[in-house]
Amino acid sequence: EIALDKSVAMSEWNDQRQRARKDKLVNEYLNSIEAKVLEASRTLEKESRSFDARMLKDIVTGKLNHDVYLCEYFQTHIDLLIRNGEVQSGTLSRYKDTLSHLKQLLQTDYKRSDILIDRVDLKFVRKFDSHLLTHVDIARNKVLERNTVNKHMVRFKTIILKAIAEGIIKENPFNGQRLKYTPVKREFLTRE
Repeated sequence: EIALDKSVAMSEWNDQRQRARKDKLVNEYLNSIEAKVLEASRTLEKESRSFDARMLKDIVTGKLNHDVYLCEYFQTHIDLLIRNGEVQSGTLSRYKDTLSHLKQLLQTDYKRSDILIDRVDLKFVRKFDSHLLTHVDIARNKVLERNTVNKHMVRFKTIILKAIAEGIIKENPFNGQRLKYTPVKREFLTRE
């Protein structure tokens, strides 16, 4: 059920047709709502997405946008961090760097600039991990080390977990993906 801000007297309501007997404006409004529900369900079916009545209601009432894109969502998170001023500039720079790597993966492997966030699955997560390990980082002019890749993966996972918490993604695509850290032996400094 969706509460609409329209009303009709009981005597003017046709219960069988679920429309007003004489009020054309109310009927047109009901037709437009019905069309939105059908359009949303067709779009979700075409994208092979599972959905329920609550999701359709949220789409129709504007509480849920079914077209949430990964890079756009990631950028929104970065903008929020900037606006709140809760993180250091170095942290912001690293989030931007991770987003840049995601965009590079999408361009090279998917030939697109963005992807629906709910299309991110374990295969995509593993592809991103592999991409980070094999592609030359432009800023450093070398391939990233395992531990650096893991830092990017943790930032990416932060975005995904946020989307899960907001109900945009139903299942965690990181289930089944473990990060393996490489032990680093650091030499201590001598006086010289």
